[in-house]
Amino acid sequence: DNPDLLKPEVKGRYFFPKVGEMYWCINSFGSIFKNKNSNQDIDKHFISIGNCYRTKEEAELALKKQQAIVRCWKWQQENAPFEPDWGDERETKYFAFYKSQKKEIEIGSVGQSKYEFTLPYFKSEEDCEAFREANKEDLLLLFTK
Repeated sequence: DNPDLLKPEVKGRYFFPKVGEMYWCINSFGSIFKNKNSNQDIDKHFISIGNCYRTKEEAELALKKQQAIVRCWKWQQENAPFEPDWGDERETKYFAFYKSQKKEIEIGSVGQSKYEFTLPYFKSEEDCEAFREANKEDLLLLFTK
């Protein structure tokens, strides 16, 4: 008797609310609020930047992840500043990644291929190891939630 139970549940990283549909978003002060897509400019803007979430919990997690990314970049800039030269395949660039089979954060390296665009790269394996240890909690949040 409940047609809503028959609707397929759509999942995915981004949520694109239809006109009239409710969504959660984050304002410029980091406050989370519920909004209705009235097809206004603000709704179009939130949708275009991926600032629409199905639930309050999804919005809270997105905010925590964004703050974790900023902390990671701040650590890199203060402790091991490095700007990769993507045109130089001989320059080794180190990065942290999550190995799901082991459930561990590991260190990888590349020359010219760019795998991760959210987190910083490092000049040396030692710098990347220091980054991994100093930011372990944030990295686990980013990779496992």
